[in-house]
Order: sequence, then C-alpha cells, then structure tokens
Amino acid sequence: TGVIFGFLNQLLQLATTFDYPQFIFTWDSKNSYRRQAYPEYKRKDKEITPEMKELLEIAKPQFNITRKLLIQIGFANNLIQSGLEADDLIAMAVRWSSQYSIIVSADNDLYQLLDANTKMWNVKDKKFYTQEDFCEEWGTYPLYWPEVKSIAGCDGDNIKGVPGIGYKTAIKYVRKELKGKKLEAIQKSPELQKRNLDLVYLPHIKTKPILLESD
Repeated sequence: TGVIFGFLNQLLQLATTFDYPQFIFTWDSKNSYRRQAYPEYKRKDKEITPEMKELLEIAKPQFNITRKLLIQIGFANNLIQSGLEADDLIAMAVRWSSQYSIIVSADNDLYQLLDANTKMWNVKDKKFYTQEDFCEEWGTYPLYWPEVKSIAGCDGDNIKGVPGIGYKTAIKYVRKELKGKKLEAIQKSPELQKRNLDLVYLPHIKTKPILLESD
C-alpha cells in the first residue's frame, strides 16, 4: 500500500499548504499518439533490473486503486484521454482556465505553461518555480521552450535534436544571437524540428477540450 498511502499523504500536505478550492488529477493513457508518430519516443535503452521490475509490478495496481479511490472520496476531476499523457491534460486545463493555477510537478516539459497566472510547485524541494525563475535561469521566455526543445531534443523522452546543439545554443538561436556553423545546422533541419515540435508542444493537437466538475 506504499503508493496509495504516499499519494494520499502528499495530497493532505498540499491541501493544508494551499488554500485551493479545486484539485485536478491527470493520468497517462496506455497508448500514445506520440509513439505512433515516433516509435523511439520514450524508449529506454537501459534494461530494467529485476528489482525494479518487481517494484513496478507491485506499484502499478496501486496506481489504479488510487485513481478509483480519489473518485470515491469526492475528487471529481480525474482526467484521462486515450492516446494522451497527463501533461497534455494539465496543459489543457491551464490554457483554458482564467483562474490562478499551481502545477504540482518538477517535469521541465511543463515549463512552457508558466505565465503570470501559472506556477509550478516542486514537492521534493518544497518551493515554487515561476515564469520569472525560468527567465532568470534560461534567458528566454517560457513560450519559447517548445521551440528550444524541438531544436535541442529531450533526453528524458528520447527525442533526438539537431546533432551538436544543446539547450543553451538553441536559446541563442531563438534569441537570434547565433552565428556560424551551428546556425547553419539548425537552419538545415526544419523537418526534424517540425517532428520534434509536434512531440514536445503541450497540449497535443488531439487533446479534447475538458469540462471540469465541482468537487
């Protein structure tokens, strides 16, 4: 029961930390539009150890129980859409909302959602990450983050970018500060960037509008 207990305990901490009227939970679908378009998406070359495999076999059923349990105890907004990831539904909820939003995650894919009304809470570090924090760290605005990742790729999702180009160089490109061979390399790879942008942009183009219920 470790997953269930840990999840509910964390939820209780969040509820007492933030005086928020509504929680939204999002879940990954088993199938993936992104993997259909790019079979290498999130493929892991490193083999799972027997110990990790055993832990996953124990944990997976608990995630299913947790999702059902949240509904039973009164949390109405448990969102899942076939072919899509939890991040897509977070993005849809944030982009369609006129309210102030806190995203509970440390996933940098979600940085693109940061704005004046949206910030992220890192559970491990117990601190916020804001649009201002992003600008200070990366030297550009969150809305350019998908373009940066389309150029540099994303190791976490196994998305290959332009060879030899990292985040810092990609940011120089979007700021129109890049010259020389690296600029030429980026300019010669529009198809790669288009493919990657479809993979990293949130929400995915096939994400359906969501209707939130009152808990």
